Amino acid sequence: MNSLLYLISFLVINEVIALDPCEKKTSCGDCITDSNICVWCSMNNITGKRCKSMDLYTKTWCPTLVEIPKNVMELPGTDNKNFSSDPNEVIQIRPQKLKMKLRVGVPMSFNFSFKAADDYPVDLYFLLDVSLTMTDVKKEIANQSENIYITLKNLTKNVHLGMGAFVDKNALPFTQKVNSNVTYSFRNHLKLTNASEKFREIVKNVPFGENFDAPEGGLDALAQVLSCTDEIGWRKQSRKIIVLLTDAEYHAAGDGIAAGIYKPYDGKCYTKDGLYTKELDMDYPSISIINKLATKIEATIIFIIYSDSHLKTYKALSAAIEGSKSILETKSKSNEVVKILETIYEEICKTVKLKANMKSEQRKDIAITFNPDCTGLTKDKEYCKVMKGEEKHFTGTIKLMEYHEGDDMPIDIVIEGINERLLLDIEVVKQCECENGREINSKECNEGGTLECGICKCNSNRYGVNCACTKNENNFANDTSTCIPNDDPSGTICSGRGSCICGTCHCSTFGNNDKKYTGTYCECDNESCLRTSNGICNGHGVCECGKCTCHADWTGTACDCHETNVACTNNDKLCNDQGECVCNECKCRKPPHWDARKDLNEFCEILPCADCPTQCSLLEECVLCLHQHFDALSLDSCPICDPFKITFIEKLSETKEYKENVTWNDCPEISVGFGCYTPYHYRYIGIDDIELLVQKEKDCLKNYYLLGGTFLGTLILVGIITLVSWKLLIDARDRREYKNFMRLERLSSIRNNPLYAGPTTTIKNPTYDCD
Repeated sequence: MNSLLYLISFLVINEVIALDPCEKKTSCGDCITDSNICVWCSMNNITGKRCKSMDLYTKTWCPTLVEIPKNVMELPGTDNKNFSSDPNEVIQIRPQKLKMKLRVGVPMSFNFSFKAADDYPVDLYFLLDVSLTMTDVKKEIANQSENIYITLKNLTKNVHLGMGAFVDKNALPFTQKVNSNVTYSFRNHLKLTNASEKFREIVKNVPFGENFDAPEGGLDALAQVLSCTDEIGWRKQSRKIIVLLTDAEYHAAGDGIAAGIYKPYDGKCYTKDGLYTKELDMDYPSISIINKLATKIEATIIFIIYSDSHLKTYKALSAAIEGSKSILETKSKSNEVVKILETIYEEICKTVKLKANMKSEQRKDIAITFNPDCTGLTKDKEYCKVMKGEEKHFTGTIKLMEYHEGDDMPIDIVIEGINERLLLDIEVVKQCECENGREINSKECNEGGTLECGICKCNSNRYGVNCACTKNENNFANDTSTCIPNDDPSGTICSGRGSCICGTCHCSTFGNNDKKYTGTYCECDNESCLRTSNGICNGHGVCECGKCTCHADWTGTACDCHETNVACTNNDKLCNDQGECVCNECKCRKPPHWDARKDLNEFCEILPCADCPTQCSLLEECVLCLHQHFDALSLDSCPICDPFKITFIEKLSETKEYKENVTWNDCPEISVGFGCYTPYHYRYIGIDDIELLVQKEKDCLKNYYLLGGTFLGTLILVGIITLVSWKLLIDARDRREYKNFMRLERLSSIRNNPLYAGPTTTIKNPTYDCD
């Protein structure tokens, strides 16, 4: 059992070695940048491949000078600072920068910490839908402005408030009447400030607007709030919170075409003096641009929706924008906005959510994970909560999945809602250390090239293994051009069976017998000829460059054809003169199409046919033609009968020869006219001849009997049908007369006539006495 396990292990290891993808690499740089984690042997004069998988590396293969680059991480002291709550320089992530040299396929871990600063600044900007349906909301915000400010002030001492408003684009069909005073995409009414009274007055006095269609231009306004840092007054270090309040859906990219506005919004700030100046020149922004702008300044967007029918729409919008939330609110509740802001702010401050920002094209090449996993992809957030004054530690793991061309790759590790980051300055390991020890005109390279990482890179006038060959007029174009056949489109050197040394193929050996490939391009070997059960070339020839050279009396591509005719001869006839002898075997010709005997023996002799019912049918066409042309007294009118010997007889039944000769075969009579038949007979003559015995006289008596019988039968049938028809008619008439009689009988029944007087009168005499 153990022996079997060892054998299986040996076979598996050999299979893995055979499939090692690292062995294809021919330079140290390509080897160490492969994602399969390969190692390079830079020793001189090694045999076999220089690049192998790290899992298959052994000291036996390469005792020294092995290139196995390691990941390196550096913590720049000048670029990293301690935690600080100083308003002028708030630091909540530590360290702020790490320099890394990463090798493809090899993961690397790094540590960082987060500690929330005391009284971290908050910039809270209200973006209000000022259409007429939002009257109650605007009043509530104005009334609660002081409570909002005080509540946030209790959470952090550094609070700024700002306010903007939106309706929709001032263009048909979004409004019924073009009037920039009542219809506009965005107006910044109050830059972020710590003056709460001013905030309350601005909110209270903002005039209402109006538009025509149901959706509003909220995304237009939101894009300007996110992109206009100076106009809005966003501070560099602060929690940026935008509260958008509306009771309607929103217009998005593509809707502007209804007003002839088709130019896409480019994500830039176009607000001057508090007014969005490009609302009639640019389309509504796309959701992806809103997400990009919000991510750029790490803003948290809160959608407070005063219509339950639109909550689902804004939840989908929130899911597409990082750090945003959607909340259903009712206009009747008071002080609810204050509670919402307080709850959300506490949740933001107490929960850490990590993000890794990088170029989109780099995401497929880089994998980053965190422990604990606070990326927001998991439902359990308990381990992502942080208490005030607590330092939260994280361990990140980064891995380059594929080799990345180009310059260094900067990656930002950020905490959502805070405009701070840990910069990972990543440099990809591309060079081997052995490349720094190049030896020009090395003796290992026959003083004709540079030795680098164990490989000779030849000078322009040299080529070959270890640069041993000098170029001349015959091989200046290609080092190996003279080792490639002109008719080989693949350009395989020495047919893949040898090495090209100085323009000549040096062929390899093969097989257990140490046999060697031959030929100018190593294209020949003595093992690739056709084989039979007797071996190569059937044991009757010699394999030369893939083709069999046969011994005497043997031919064929595999020398499997014996040239003797012994097996083809019988009775001194070669294949019975009905075929030819090929490789001492008869290849017979097919019997004529009119001959029903199809079976032949190995000498092409026709085998007897015990019962050949189809022969008569094959001869029938000829017999019919002969009867049609008896008057011509020539066989030329029936070319179909040319292969046969024809004998005409007046009547077959009276022929003595026919009665006595048993070689004749009877065929059933065939119809040669209306009601007339004739018999015919045949016999085989020799190998491929047939004699037909055809009766001239037609037998038409059967026709006469048939006609007479048919006439008599018809006459009798007509008589019977006539009698039956007469009987049926008579019965039908009698039934009709009887029914008519009975009908008249019923109509003529006796009745009393009151006017009727009888012809006789009877008088009785009372005095008469009969006695």
